[in-house]
Amino acid sequence: MDLLGNQGSTTVRITAQQVVAGAWSTATGDIVYASSASSVSALTIGSSEQILHVSAGIPAWKDSSVFLSTILTAAGDILIRSSGGITRLAGASSAGYLKYSTVDGAIGPSWATLDAGEIPVQTTAAGGTTSIQVPSSGAVLAYSTVDGAVGPDWIVLDPGELLTVTSAAVTTGLAIPSSGSILRYSTVDGTVGPAWVIMDPTEILVGTSALAIGTSEQVLTVTDGAVAWENAAAGGSGGSTGRSLPAQVWSPTADASSFASATLTVVQSGASVPSPRWYQWNFSSGTAREYITVQTILPPTYNGTPSIDVYAKSSQSMGVGTSKARFGCAVSAVTPGDDIDFDGNSFDGLTNIVETTVFSTAGDMQKLNIPLTSADSMIAGDLITLALFRDTTNSSEDHPGTIEFLGAELRWTS
Repeated sequence: MDLLGNQGSTTVRITAQQVVAGAWSTATGDIVYASSASSVSALTIGSSEQILHVSAGIPAWKDSSVFLSTILTAAGDILIRSSGGITRLAGASSAGYLKYSTVDGAIGPSWATLDAGEIPVQTTAAGGTTSIQVPSSGAVLAYSTVDGAVGPDWIVLDPGELLTVTSAAVTTGLAIPSSGSILRYSTVDGTVGPAWVIMDPTEILVGTSALAIGTSEQVLTVTDGAVAWENAAAGGSGGSTGRSLPAQVWSPTADASSFASATLTVVQSGASVPSPRWYQWNFSSGTAREYITVQTILPPTYNGTPSIDVYAKSSQSMGVGTSKARFGCAVSAVTPGDDIDFDGNSFDGLTNIVETTVFSTAGDMQKLNIPLTSADSMIAGDLITLALFRDTTNSSEDHPGTIEFLGAELRWTS
């Protein structure tokens, strides 16, 4: 900004630089300040690393080390910004650590001390910091949310114990197990977590309990979600097993008058060729019983309660439930080494007979189960002979069509 003045009869323009230069001598870095209410002075630029402060009411330069020494009075002091401005935080004692807190309005860092072995942790109070005491020998650091005490804590474990968390968010030690125990996980009775299961020799762990060893030649199976031992051939049939006896392994009888035989035919499907072909035994609706026989050896897995499933179809359609067919199966069993004349052996009666109305639609294969209540006391390893027959001699048997036998399966309960 320029100024105007009079010099005699002449008006003179004076620049601001000329005013300053005429008032005092200045250099680069100098600071102009009012030294009194009516005078202006210049403060010469200070030295490197000096700081500007107020001395006797006017600005002045001062060495920074001298300035800080008036605030930081001891080794280890630090400057912090508090709610009231910049202040001094005195140095900590030995083993101290710097923490930051927002508790009770005291916002900012502060020193805390630790004993040997202690560690600092954050408490549940916002910004609160405390220390975990020195643990006992063998303690393990764990985290807990029990009773509002959120944070790490020491858990003392005995030799052999394991650290675990229970369903109540409690961190604890799992006691030393007995010899031979196995660690498993359980959700039983609200106790969620690992636990020891004491096992006897040869036992196995199933779910949350021990399963005793099975008997010789048994296998481990799962039925309807339950694990259990079963005979080697068992499984897939609700605890039973069987032996397939297709039509082609059966034989005719040889006495047409009193031991008449069903007739064997080979049949081809009526579908376009190539089409299936099969053997079938035809049991007529005549007045005499017709038989077929088969022999097999019972395997070591046989365990009693035998029955035979008969797979057959009818040559003639009948209304559902309007006609009945009767089938039976006789058994002869010989145990090796028994004092029995094999050539003179007989069947154990002809009483295993069932009556059915399932053969109602021609060509539809049905399954008929015949319990072998009279089974000649057969046991595993026996050579058995089965005689399957249609019981047309009974007056209630009134199905007029031929029953066409396709195969059977000998079954027993494991």
